[in-house]
Amino acid sequence: MPKISVCLPTFNGSKYLTEAIDSVLSQSVQDLELVIGDDGSSDETRQIIEGYAGRDPRINYVFNPQNIGYLRNTNAILKRCTGQYIKTFAQDDAFEPGCFVRLLEILETQPGIQLACVSRRHVNENGVGDHIQHKFDATGVYPGKDVIKLYLKEFLNRTGNPSQMFFRRQERVNSFNAAYYHSADTDFGLRLLEGGDYYYIAEPLLRYRVHKETTTITTLEDMSFAPDHVRLVDRFGSYLLAEGVDKDEIWESAIKGLVNKMANAMLVRGIKYDDFPTPAHWGEKNVLDDFENDEPQTFRRLACHLIKYVTERHFDFEKLEQSLGDSERAQQAVLAHNKQLIGRIADLEVEKQKYSDELAEIQRAKEALSAHIQALKSSSSWRLTAPLRKVGRSLSGAP
Repeated sequence: MPKISVCLPTFNGSKYLTEAIDSVLSQSVQDLELVIGDDGSSDETRQIIEGYAGRDPRINYVFNPQNIGYLRNTNAILKRCTGQYIKTFAQDDAFEPGCFVRLLEILETQPGIQLACVSRRHVNENGVGDHIQHKFDATGVYPGKDVIKLYLKEFLNRTGNPSQMFFRRQERVNSFNAAYYHSADTDFGLRLLEGGDYYYIAEPLLRYRVHKETTTITTLEDMSFAPDHVRLVDRFGSYLLAEGVDKDEIWESAIKGLVNKMANAMLVRGIKYDDFPTPAHWGEKNVLDDFENDEPQTFRRLACHLIKYVTERHFDFEKLEQSLGDSERAQQAVLAHNKQLIGRIADLEVEKQKYSDELAEIQRAKEALSAHIQALKSSSSWRLTAPLRKVGRSLSGAP
């Protein structure tokens, strides 16, 4: 039994497959098997696989007689894996040489970890690129249930795509749910985390290729990712409901997640509106009335238009929020100025009170002096010296 089984589904992947296989076979961990399932390729993929298998006995491959689809093909490969640990993979990605040993160290030393994931570096068709996508800011352990609840609040995949994931071979979670179009990896990762914790390695140990033929682009173009959000809410929503989160709040987060994904499709991936599904007869007067088998596609088109509409308004709202933010900053400046004025007024009040106290003291001294003068005038000595004061006034000319 090998230490690691690398699960590699292929389909018409000859363009990048050599680089992908080389990145597995050149890992510092050599105790592994590369289990490949080709899903009816019509290009040079099969010849590449046979060439490598003839040189390296660690390669175990099967050619499907007909195309069964990516997820069913992946699940069939998982059943053939015999390793203690599973490393899922994609034919257009590539691992850095130290990826496996880093992941293996985590799962072998920390039995409570159910899923480990590495950061990925985005590269183009030519393998060039320096953008690194991080699922979390720091390397470390994240409680599994907390990651599940975090997903339901933001609808961002933090458990990684298949090429980032590393887990133990086990019976409890042993296949991807083929009901999903785009988010089967998210569902799989979250199901793993129901039984333990998550370890994230904030190092770009994977080269993730972004190009027009990826499954991600396909599911963005046909809007098939939309029903996945509903399935994920149905499957994992109970974790937030148990904490008292209102059901409407969960659905609001799901809708925001759809809006963000549509925005990513149009603004980051470069998908144009014309790429989304439109029937060939659109706009024609004599459209056939037979819609018996059209309902799923009709709802998908409706979702596409609704989310595109909301997305555009969403970004208008962002501009509005920015302007409101500028207004708020101006308001904060005014409030700060007013606060300074209030502080100055308070200082003036203190000074006023000080002067009032001094004035009261002067008034009391004046009243005491007046009383003293009045007492002096009423005294016998004042009366006896009256003639002298009169003579003094006459001499001085005073009245």
